[in-house]
Amino acid sequence: MKSTIANSLILLVVASGTALLSFLDVTALGLAPLEALFLVFIAVIVTIQVIPAIMIFGTMIKGVFSRKEKHSEV
Repeated sequence: MKSTIANSLILLVVASGTALLSFLDVTALGLAPLEALFLVFIAVIVTIQVIPAIMIFGTMIKGVFSRKEKHSEV
């Protein structure tokens, strides 16, 4: 179940990035095609790194607030 949600989120980010890229008119910015491709490549790398960072941060916050102390009886 959790992997399905994660895969859906990744697919949503990639699809929205692709849709955004189709509306971006790179020639209006005065960039050469290779410059635009380089900027898109860097943006994709940053996006791919942000997704796991957000997931780890959410797990960390969840762990901090739902922490239960375990008492061992000896």
